[in-house]
Amino acid sequence: MEKKLWFVGFALLSVPFICYLLLSIVWLCGGVVNSYIFPAAFILSLLLYYIATAKQGRKDIMIGLLSIMFMIPLCCLIAYFAWDTSWDGHAYHQTIIYSLMDGWNPVYGEAHSYCYAGNTLYVNSYAKGIESIAACIASTCNNLECGKAVNLIFLASSFFLSLGFLNDFLPNSSIVKRLLYSAIIAFSPVVACQMFTFYIDWALYIIVLDIALVLYRVEKHGLSFWEGLSLFMLLSLAIPFKFNIAFWGCLVVGLYWISLVIRKQYKQVKAIVYISVFSMLLGFCVLGFNPFI
Repeated sequence: MEKKLWFVGFALLSVPFICYLLLSIVWLCGGVVNSYIFPAAFILSLLLYYIATAKQGRKDIMIGLLSIMFMIPLCCLIAYFAWDTSWDGHAYHQTIIYSLMDGWNPVYGEAHSYCYAGNTLYVNSYAKGIESIAACIASTCNNLECGKAVNLIFLASSFFLSLGFLNDFLPNSSIVKRLLYSAIIAFSPVVACQMFTFYIDWALYIIVLDIALVLYRVEKHGLSFWEGLSLFMLLSLAIPFKFNIAFWGCLVVGLYWISLVIRKQYKQVKAIVYISVFSMLLGFCVLGFNPFI
């Protein structure tokens, strides 16, 4: 059960990662945000889940696929009805999303549409990973508010990763307790306050939490391809989301790496180094081309 729930969380995490990776490739090729990127990421994530769980029973695979197929549209629907009333959400986060939907390619030019003098610097210079994924979702749904679904997708991913962790860490507790504890773990106060806004500070908690949950699996079960890919996705996304998120994410991984060195687990030491280096290269040079390069 723990492994099944973990892979649902993994698949939900892969949706925004693949979405942003596809968008970054489109930008580098001179394209712009379009309504096909998010559905393509959704389909590829379902395929990734199917490959990762191929050894499970057909019934379990179908339940997992149907769960993911239900939750993604549900996140978009909830975001549609949840109106953002935050200051920064309107001041420049929505401005970034509007500009991207209006055809702005941040790799090759500066944003001018929807910008006023007070926030042009923020729009052009801030890391815009979450807003970019939101723009893809909003373009698909043809509604700006639906962009907040990215928040809910990350929250759902953290919930399932937490539930998988608790099924392994507290196997004798009741399912009701594990569900409650998973909700408490995933919902920090900042997450609860910002989940229905275009604020992005919640991502610090979610990314660091997910990294810690992935490292727990690495410690308990070893570093398989899927744990390595999860860690790679989280570290890569942390950079274009917000620079301080990258700092704290790397700090958590760095502390774990030091513990591996002390315990002389050199095989995993090398693997963590490779994952970290390649995620930094992808995060800075591709996903975070604007503003870092």
